[in-house]
Amino acid sequence: WGSGRGHAMAAMEAAAAPALAASFEFDMFPERGLALRVFRDVANAEAVKAALVAGDFPDCTVLDTGAIAGPDHVHFAAAAALYQEAAPGGLHTQGLTSEVLYFMSPTTSIRDAYRRFGVQNGSKEIAV
Repeated sequence: WGSGRGHAMAAMEAAAAPALAASFEFDMFPERGLALRVFRDVANAEAVKAALVAGDFPDCTVLDTGAIAGPDHVHFAAAAALYQEAAPGGLHTQGLTSEVLYFMSPTTSIRDAYRRFGVQNGSKEIAV
């Protein structure tokens, strides 16, 4: 989140070149950035999900792209998560990466957000 790029992202890029790469800035948080990478034809989604559960991607939100409207959807959710982090009362969830998932969803259920937008064992296209 700091520079918009972490060691986990570099490891994923080493495994496969991303099909889409985009970077975003936030007007209200100029010190923060977002690097978005989309990987297609993913064959190891189950291993990616296990790595997430193990905490191997602490600075990444990993999404199944099936329900994402586009890069702006992720940018909006990340901006809302940053705003919520700075707001009195803080985050709705346990961390900034899960807060992005929370704001991806049209509901206020983090469980629903993980079901709709989180990487699943059979995911074939993921966004990091």
